[in-house]
Amino acid sequence: MNSSNPISEDDIFKLANSIGLEKAVKLYPNDVKDAAKSALNAVSSCPIIDDLTQEPWPPMFVRSSL
Repeated sequence: MNSSNPISEDDIFKLANSIGLEKAVKLYPNDVKDAAKSALNAVSSCPIIDDLTQEPWPPMFVRSSL
């Protein structure tokens, strides 16, 4: 991988194998690497929440039907 991604290619393949993707790693290694890149990019675009008890969305309010 490149310097912007903190995980190495070997680590990607080890992780994929550990979760049962041995066949995908063997047959489609480039696709596994691309999926890992996409996952890392998606995670990096999520906001960091310091207070883990706080919900990441605004509270819902129920309007009365009267």
